[in-house]
Amino acid sequence: MTGERTEFRSMFPGWLGQQSIQDNYFKSGLFVPDANILLGCYRIGPAAREQLLSTLENHQDRLWVPHQSALEFARNRDKVLPDQKKRHSETKKQVSDSLNKAIRAISDAVETLTDYRAKYLAEAEWHAAQHGLAKDDIKTRLTDMLSPVTDELSAIQGGHDVTVRDFADASTDLILARLSTILDGKVGPRYDAARVRQIVQETVEYRFPNQIPPGYRDAENKNALGAAGDVILWYQVLDRLRYGEGDFTKVVWITTDVKEDLWVLDDKDRHPVRARPELVQEMYDETGAELLMVTLHDFLTGAKTFLNADISDETLEQAEGLSTAPPDNIGLLTHRLLQGLDNIFDRLGIDQLATLVARLYARAGYEVADLQVRESGADMVVHRGGQKTAIAVRTSGHNMHTALAGLVVAADALPATHKVMIYTGSYTPLELKLGGSLGVEMRDLTDLADLVDGQDELPL
Repeated sequence: MTGERTEFRSMFPGWLGQQSIQDNYFKSGLFVPDANILLGCYRIGPAAREQLLSTLENHQDRLWVPHQSALEFARNRDKVLPDQKKRHSETKKQVSDSLNKAIRAISDAVETLTDYRAKYLAEAEWHAAQHGLAKDDIKTRLTDMLSPVTDELSAIQGGHDVTVRDFADASTDLILARLSTILDGKVGPRYDAARVRQIVQETVEYRFPNQIPPGYRDAENKNALGAAGDVILWYQVLDRLRYGEGDFTKVVWITTDVKEDLWVLDDKDRHPVRARPELVQEMYDETGAELLMVTLHDFLTGAKTFLNADISDETLEQAEGLSTAPPDNIGLLTHRLLQGLDNIFDRLGIDQLATLVARLYARAGYEVADLQVRESGADMVVHRGGQKTAIAVRTSGHNMHTALAGLVVAADALPATHKVMIYTGSYTPLELKLGGSLGVEMRDLTDLADLVDGQDELPL
């Protein structure tokens, strides 16, 4: 056989390629926003909207929208505002519920500590109220601490300039008028009925049973045609690259839809890491083009970095909040609330935190033994069903490498079959990698908040 020699790694960009250098994608790639990006214009404030629309406007020569995305935008435009109001109510309730959980958790920890002192240090006096830890004091302090969160929630609601009247008549919708100007001539052709039937059949009979992205998760709660929507969109993108004008070898797919049938997610299934390798590989095999999938936040960040687009930090913050991942993501408000809990847990100290965690495990039916065995690197050992687990509880100020090493030593000495690190902060990727190599189950502040909620099954 004759012909050019193909480098092995270049044959499999989905799994062996690197997308660390993104400037070529932004400077010469085809920009493909999905329906949620277009609908996002109604979900963000006027300043952020103007910056997004201006960015798309300034690069119209490289902008293209699949017909399926445009169709979904048209179908769902008038649902945005009701969904937004519902989201606001749910977010407000979650903030309120989390506040009550934190009050209850800290009050329980203080009560446990008081009982512990009464039993073992009867001669020493210690009163919660003297330290500002009476229940009413805790409520006041936590409410004050979370006032920036509640203020931000009110500001977000007040910052939206879109009302129900904007949806009453499409002919008077100024946002739609601006989008129409930008997208005129930029929407791909629709598939005829025969082609749609062919794609739906292929999707139901082949792609979804083999969990080939995109969209196979939609099979769980949509009819066949609805479930195949992402595949129809995907095929339209591939056809654009095969038959459309312009010789594009890079594609930037912009989406706020963060789910496992589009993305490789992080170890907690919350944040996107990169496009599913099957998608990258299929695009390369079918068209020779390379795919970069980005969230709206990452698209605007790239536009600011590589295209000198005028994008403010406030716009990036709003864009971050639009990305959604199962089971429910309320964006930066949840992050800020958890940061507040982090500070409260840190103030309690290791002794009270360990006592609180032990009490929660005991409440869930575990036998807790050897509470506060910190000299060997763990805080407790819990038993259930023949499984013995060493648990360490650490606040965010601790050196996690040292803490992990101490937990491993403790587990070996006890001995314990499993190891759990509960941390009030957020792990770095290096710490997660180290914990995994040591066989430690790494639980962060989000997991600790779940523990506080008193679930029946606690993570071991």
